[in-house]
Amino acid sequence: MKRNPLLPGLLLAAGSWGLALVGMVLVGTVWAAPLLADSAPVSLATDVAPIMTQRCVMCHIAGAAQGGLDLYTNLWGAIVNVKSTQSSLNLVEPGDLDKSYLYLKLTGAQLSAGGSGAQMPFQAGQLDAGQLELIRSWIAQGAPNN
Repeated sequence: MKRNPLLPGLLLAAGSWGLALVGMVLVGTVWAAPLLADSAPVSLATDVAPIMTQRCVMCHIAGAAQGGLDLYTNLWGAIVNVKSTQSSLNLVEPGDLDKSYLYLKLTGAQLSAGGSGAQMPFQAGQLDAGQLELIRSWIAQGAPNN
């Protein structure tokens, strides 16, 4: 097998995309999606629920649920394929971030989707990039009840 002398320079210039480029070269495909970030399964129970418990449940719990949204009792049942009260969108539309109002609220893009209110968590500081990425990946992976 002949070694490609341009590959090391291409990988260096590609930065974080280097892994995907190596995957394309190794598997001989045009697109190596399994090697990208969404390939690692994200779990509702072990990845997403702890974020919601830590950052959201204090305002969205049974008996005191702001906006009628209880994120503690049955998180998946409360958000997946459930219509938002502030928008025509579902809170979480499996596989579609642009139609997932919860994700738009967490990123501050709710107004662009015809929504209302403030970015969440309200007056508690934004979620960090890692937390948002876990929620984004979970929705992109179809929002499984796992």
